[in-house]
Formats: sequence, C-alpha cells, structure tokens
Amino acid sequence: MENSLQQRISKAKGCFGGPYNCSQSVAAAFTDVLGKDEEEILRLMSGFGFGMGGERSVCGAVSGGIFVLSSTVKDPAQREELYDKVYYFISQFKKLNNGNLNCLHLVGADPTEEKFQSVCPVLLEQVVVLVEKILISDS
Repeated sequence: MENSLQQRISKAKGCFGGPYNCSQSVAAAFTDVLGKDEEEILRLMSGFGFGMGGERSVCGAVSGGIFVLSSTVKDPAQREELYDKVYYFISQFKKLNNGNLNCLHLVGADPTEEKFQSVCPVLLEQVVVLVEKILISDS
C-alpha cells in the first residue's frame, strides 16, 4: 500500500467535500490499488452515489469499497474468495451502523445537506478503514 491509512481517509473526505459523491470519494482514495487514472475512477463510480443514482439503496461508500476489493481479483471467473471478502466487509460495516447498509436508513428519509455533511464523512472513513484492513490482510 503506497498511501497511509490517514492519507486515504483525507483523500476520501476531501473528494466528498468537493464535487464528488461517496462512491467516487472512496474509490479515489485507492487509486494506487486500482491502478487506474483518477479521472477514469471518478467517471466509473459516478452513478453509485446517494444509494445508487439517488435510489437510496446500498450506501455509495460501500459500493466504492466493493469496487476497490473487486479490483484485486486476479481471475474474475473465480469469485468465491472475493465474495468472502465482500461479505466480511459488508457485515463489519453493518455492525458499525446498527445493521444498516442502505443510504435511506443511514442518512434518513429526507436528509438535508448538513445531514449528508455530518454523516457521510463518518461512513467514508469506516469504509476506507475496513477496505484497507482487508487489503493489508491479503498482502
């Protein structure tokens, strides 16, 4: 891992504080792992924010984390090990958030911009920490 955990957290929060959504922000924090240009990562993840295009389902930060974990698969036809990692990641995220995974339940039914700015950076940090932990355990 070329970036420190604190650098990844700062990068994710900085992107989110700028024009980028939660999924873009998490993925951008792992450009070194993804091996892609940051602009391409931001483009690829743009539709996953606000619970997948604003649908309020799976948290965009979680989607970004799954994207990062998926990028480490050597043989995409062999997914069992990846599924184990993703399952672990989601279960740990849910433990931190009262069993919730969906944007609707994490930020509420009618969130204000202030609500997003107070809740989402915490979720971003949780995801970055969990993904980093999984990646380190693989190395």
